[in-house]
Amino acid sequence: MNRKEQVEIGYHVPKLTLLEVWPLNPFIGSKENLSVVDIGGNIGLWAQAFLNVFGEQVKQYQVFEPLPGNVNQFKMRLNTSLKHLSEKVKLKACAVGNQENIVKLHFDSEISTIASVPLNEIKVGQKIIKQDKVIDVEQITIDTWSSSSEGFEPDIIKIDVEGYEWEVLEGTQNLMNRRVPSIIYYEFSQHQADRGQTFLQFWEFFRERDYHIYRQNIGRNFFGFQYISEYKESLEEFNSMWMVCASKEKHDPRLNIPYVIGNYK
Repeated sequence: MNRKEQVEIGYHVPKLTLLEVWPLNPFIGSKENLSVVDIGGNIGLWAQAFLNVFGEQVKQYQVFEPLPGNVNQFKMRLNTSLKHLSEKVKLKACAVGNQENIVKLHFDSEISTIASVPLNEIKVGQKIIKQDKVIDVEQITIDTWSSSSEGFEPDIIKIDVEGYEWEVLEGTQNLMNRRVPSIIYYEFSQHQADRGQTFLQFWEFFRERDYHIYRQNIGRNFFGFQYISEYKESLEEFNSMWMVCASKEKHDPRLNIPYVIGNYK
């Protein structure tokens, strides 16, 4: 399948494809036999967008999602729009964090895009949504799971867990000390600020492990990433969410088109 055909398939999930998946092309390129871990799989929209574009390059795609309603929706997607790739996808119903235990998951509805372990309310724009439903769910760490999964060592980890990203990263340190994965793609948002966390905290974590940092940027005539060559206090000034790409390798400039990777100034 050529890239034009992949773009056309990607339009099944156009917004996610455009803003979050296609900008990964300068990092993924034509790499084959990719092992991907999707933490916070939700109902599978991101997985569908990613697999529509890079599915033929993926060997295995492991999803973790703790909310039962979301898990059921994801399973339905595997039987419909992702049926052609479903043999590559495994889905485990659990949370991911920094230790093996039972945690409380807060959510607003049975199917939810904002379920969170640490936050019992979520700010969406100017609106505060109460997470007044709570269930106990199993929690694992990626380090422990990987060591017990026949040596599954991911090339790419995507993390979108509504303010719990730091705990997930703490549970991946054994993998990262072995210089895997090559890409960690995670959400950084107001949720971290609400918990007293900073971009500097994440920046130092990745730079100490020799990752290059790229921050998502979306404008009227631009979408893609900004390369952050040095930390600046202005990175702490935000009121929305970003996806951040931490990559062992710098992007391939030959694969920049049709978007741009610029520099943070």
